[in-house]
Amino acid sequence: MPRPMASPASMIYFVIVILIQAVFMFNLFVQVVISVFNHEKEKLSHSTYLTNLEYEYIDTCIRCYKIAPKKVFSSSQPISKLCFKITTS
Repeated sequence: MPRPMASPASMIYFVIVILIQAVFMFNLFVQVVISVFNHEKEKLSHSTYLTNLEYEYIDTCIRCYKIAPKKVFSSSQPISKLCFKITTS
């Protein structure tokens, strides 16, 4: 006994339903990946429990550690001054 053929409308319906479910599952997967990434990034920055004042203090400390003294060159010879300007520019 031969099987009856499914109607084209039901085939199109099931293809559309499967595509919508696939997009929905892909969106869920991407959301989980982004959420985990943001959580790990926050853990690495150690900023979970810091207040704004503490952020400012840390930023100030980082800026202070980056400051370096300027090189001072004093010479009365113009050629020596010119060479120093060329090499430090």
